[in-house]
Amino acid sequence: MFPSMIKAIEKKHLPQLIEIWNAHFEILTSSNIEHSSHSINKWFESRKEGNFEYLGYFEKKELLGFTIIENKPNNIWLKFIAVEETEKRKGIGSELVNHVVSSYEDKTIKTEVLEKNRSALEFFGKQGFQIEEYDEK
Repeated sequence: MFPSMIKAIEKKHLPQLIEIWNAHFEILTSSNIEHSSHSINKWFESRKEGNFEYLGYFEKKELLGFTIIENKPNNIWLKFIAVEETEKRKGIGSELVNHVVSSYEDKTIKTEVLEKNRSALEFFGKQGFQIEEYDEK
């Protein structure tokens, strides 16, 4: 196991988040949006006021992976999770998911994954998530 390197993402970390996001955006979201500095700042600011939390996995101040969760009354929506390409398969994604699960033991954790994102389907299956339904879109 890793020592805990998970903490809240701050505005100063957004350039690193953009790099990770843009390497994965085609499979992270159905909106197919690649972010710029302007759009990620606007997106970050609009969501941090609600029930969203941005969590990053850091090593020596470098953001290696992140997740965005939405804290709802009865459950947690794991909105996004992405890991730097060179750091995949090193347990970072699992650490992020485990952190969320252990932080919110009293709530159900849910996520959505695009059907074409086979690696995410496999990853979440290994984490104990179950498929409840498929979206026909």
